[in-house]
Amino acid sequence: MKHALSLTRHRYGYVRKVGGIMRGRNRKQPGQLHNQRKQNSSLIRIAFVSLGCLLFLSGCASDSLFEMQDEHYQPVLERQKAGLPFDESVSKVDIKEYTPEEYEQFGDSHMKQGKIVLAAVQYEASLKLEPSRVSARYKAAQVYLQHGKAEKAYERYHEILDYDFNHALAYEGMGQALLRMNKDAEAELEFQQALVFDSQLWRAHNFLGIIADRQSRHSMAMDHYQHALLIKPNEPHVLNNLGMAHFLNKEYDKAIGIFEQAIHIDPNNSKVWNNIGMTYAKTGQYSSSYDAFQRGLDAPKAYNNLGLLFLEEQQTARAIRCFEHAVNAQTTFYEKAQKNLTLAKKELAKLPPFKRRAVKLQQGSCL
Repeated sequence: MKHALSLTRHRYGYVRKVGGIMRGRNRKQPGQLHNQRKQNSSLIRIAFVSLGCLLFLSGCASDSLFEMQDEHYQPVLERQKAGLPFDESVSKVDIKEYTPEEYEQFGDSHMKQGKIVLAAVQYEASLKLEPSRVSARYKAAQVYLQHGKAEKAYERYHEILDYDFNHALAYEGMGQALLRMNKDAEAELEFQQALVFDSQLWRAHNFLGIIADRQSRHSMAMDHYQHALLIKPNEPHVLNNLGMAHFLNKEYDKAIGIFEQAIHIDPNNSKVWNNIGMTYAKTGQYSSSYDAFQRGLDAPKAYNNLGLLFLEEQQTARAIRCFEHAVNAQTTFYEKAQKNLTLAKKELAKLPPFKRRAVKLQQGSCL
């Protein structure tokens, strides 16, 4: 009873007076003492009831929280619910600590499910336990690159070289990260270094081709794309890039042939269809251009693209007709086409009236 009373006095400030009476801190007359004892007895009962409620509520809280706990904590919580003492050995045995390999496998599983952020967390957990685990470090870098974290990706790729200086894919990865940061010159060096350690990296050749195209070195770009295709034949992305190199070099017929080869391999590639449409327009084959745009996009966007090409060639009246078709073909309001239509009309309005009429007659229809 003394123990229970001292516990109650410790938890509840209003029972402190009871403790004081029991210790004889306040001397009272016998009648007063009898009445006080009755009050104290009531207070003690209230305190125990309160304490019981508190413990009951705590038990309820544990039950509700149990569902939120990791399954590996279940034995510990079951012991607590049964009133058994907490045994540290239970937690040590039953709570699973994963290995670096297992964390990496969890990351791979998250990647397959498209959960990129969770994958990065698992790869980083693997690296924390085993910093020299190159495979997890490379995968973490790939995740950061896909997630738009180019600088973080570059760091992870670069750290691989501390453990494997000849890791060709790390150099290739650094090159990709540098490309994302618009550092083409540094990226080019990294791709070249990657090919020194592994000449069969078709992606490195492809990226070198992209850099060359950016620098208007289209012949060099074509060489890199051809090297990539020797390693990875009929890769549609490389074929598309090769076609664009010929397009930028104003070799339109060659570009169309390569684009058609790419679309034969990947019929649903909207990017390739768009590039075919642009190339047909450059050769004056506007109906074929519209058909290609429509295959890759839809009718409203096809008309809008064609209108932009006519606007670029200063065929303003014809562009207006195409933009009007785009707006009318869209079931909902096509804001982009409407803006282009307004722009084209402003350009046409700048012409003198007699010339404006002549242009309208000459460029009467979109197709």
